[in-house]
Amino acid sequence: MPFDSDIEHSLSGASSHIILDRVPSLSLGESDDMDISDVIEETDGLLSSDWSLVDTSSSDALENVNGFTWSGNLCLYFASICYIRGIGLLAQSTDQGFVNLDCGLPKNTFYIDNTTNLTYYSDYDFVSTGTSYIIATNTINSLLPRQYETVRSFPSWPRNCYTLEPATQSERYILRAGFMYGNYDGLNSNAIMFDLHIGANFWKTIEITNSSLRYEAEIITIVMTDFVSVCLINTGHGTPFISLLEIRPLMDSMYTLANASQYLDLYERVYMGPSEVRYPLDPYDRVWQAWCPTPGWATISTKKTIVNSKDDEFEAPSVTLQVATTSATKSRELNFNFGDGCTSTEFFFIFYFSELVDLSGSNQSRTFSIYLNSDTVPWAEPFSPPYLRGFYLYGNGFVTGHTSYNFSLRATKRSALPPIINAIEVYARLVPTEAVTDPSDGFSLKKIII
Repeated sequence: MPFDSDIEHSLSGASSHIILDRVPSLSLGESDDMDISDVIEETDGLLSSDWSLVDTSSSDALENVNGFTWSGNLCLYFASICYIRGIGLLAQSTDQGFVNLDCGLPKNTFYIDNTTNLTYYSDYDFVSTGTSYIIATNTINSLLPRQYETVRSFPSWPRNCYTLEPATQSERYILRAGFMYGNYDGLNSNAIMFDLHIGANFWKTIEITNSSLRYEAEIITIVMTDFVSVCLINTGHGTPFISLLEIRPLMDSMYTLANASQYLDLYERVYMGPSEVRYPLDPYDRVWQAWCPTPGWATISTKKTIVNSKDDEFEAPSVTLQVATTSATKSRELNFNFGDGCTSTEFFFIFYFSELVDLSGSNQSRTFSIYLNSDTVPWAEPFSPPYLRGFYLYGNGFVTGHTSYNFSLRATKRSALPPIINAIEVYARLVPTEAVTDPSDGFSLKKIII
């Protein structure tokens, strides 16, 4: 049933990144001491979704609060929405400058998420159209993050927008949105579709086909103007809605392929461990999904810290590099397949490696190349991952022209050991058609300073 239904909100967006509720999230521990063995132990039990609400109208309450999700892939890409900063002091993270909005949460309330220890706030003061709902109780379970228990629905206007005014232009951000229908309106809809825009630019079409699945979207973008508008567009195929909005600042040296002329739309981010990893183990709160176990593969891991180089552009967290997969059979190759069925999609692949076995002083070696599809020329020439150091490979820009991309990691003839791999990121290129958007585009209702 709806609550604070007298309030309408404006926004736009959605997603088609399906998150399967089969892997529990990694709970917050002492991050300095956490390693992959702690991650493995976490899978022995389900995490609690306990949470508490705090009335932010009380200054005393504020003084006592400390600060601070495998996926199915569609040719439509994934949707993301995100861009909102804090309401004055309320949404300001004390450390990271994160924005965490639980869409549909009652006004003047917030809670501390047990998985990340991040504080999530109501989006009530960020929009002036829309209606808040609680999803149906039969769609809530112990694995469902608290943020997905409420939604903000936008039935009244064809275009509804949030506006973010960042404190620093030309800064890269991760923008993330989450959606779960959960039969919040009692209509049992099995097909909801709407568009997501960044200002005047089409972002993607969001298609919700299962009321009990979470759909999540993420993009890396750079803000070149003094504001960003994110808009949900009603295309006549169901009422747009949203569950979650997040924004995460990145270092200027990270993901430099994302710039004013192109964005990086997340297609896949996985590592070879058993459960999801995010903040605080990843200080940028990238969500690393667990790779689905593959027959014939084996996992190796270490408790030792993996160190990245000082000029590392991607800064994969140590915990995602402390575990790797390799062949458990006589096979001397590992194969990975990605693709959305569209030959026009332009993909950017990042592969992460770290040798976890000390091969010094032995007659063993691990050297391999990477081949793409049926190419006879290696996509990556033979290399040996460094011991306990982060190492990554990516192509020279985007690849396109195929419906699927099969990467084969093949051991060289002189290599005594099969290939390994620790983590993978895949992005799709999104090109904006408009460099600047107008503040009057849609309902730009609140400027939120970060």
